[in-house]
Amino acid sequence: TWVTEDEYLQMIAGKTGALLGGAAHLGALVAEAGPMEIAAYRRFGLSVGRAFQIRDDILGIWGDEAVTGKSAQSDILSRKKSLPVVHALTQENEAGRALRRLYARPGLTADDVPEVLHWLESAGSRAHAEAMMGDALTDARAALAEARPREPAATALRELTDMLAERVY
Repeated sequence: TWVTEDEYLQMIAGKTGALLGGAAHLGALVAEAGPMEIAAYRRFGLSVGRAFQIRDDILGIWGDEAVTGKSAQSDILSRKKSLPVVHALTQENEAGRALRRLYARPGLTADDVPEVLHWLESAGSRAHAEAMMGDALTDARAALAEARPREPAATALRELTDMLAERVY
């Protein structure tokens, strides 16, 4: 069986989401924010963490190796359960079936990578991941607006959120 998108989202919520959600929550506590603001900061951190991890998954497959310092093949060859792969594997179409056949093999080789990339693109997995990252950034911006941070923190947190949308490493 393959990991579902819901299982993937739970997994990243327990990793990057928990780390950034906890950091934002603790920062709000230290700043003696009210309960509503503390909850909003936590949602902000969880959403930023989700966006960060999804962007990392996109870069892990389609990022420029010279910029990321990591081979785009490594995530595919190690069968990392990244969002684009999870999305494609769970599709009931030609791309999903073809990718499942490839991933059912005992191992993938560098020669398999172009075919994997083809099926990921055919499944619309990159666009899907980018849309989900966009949704996470929208959620982060909404939570930040609810948190009502003071300057200069407000500007820094907005810039952090915007930077995530464009990061290339």
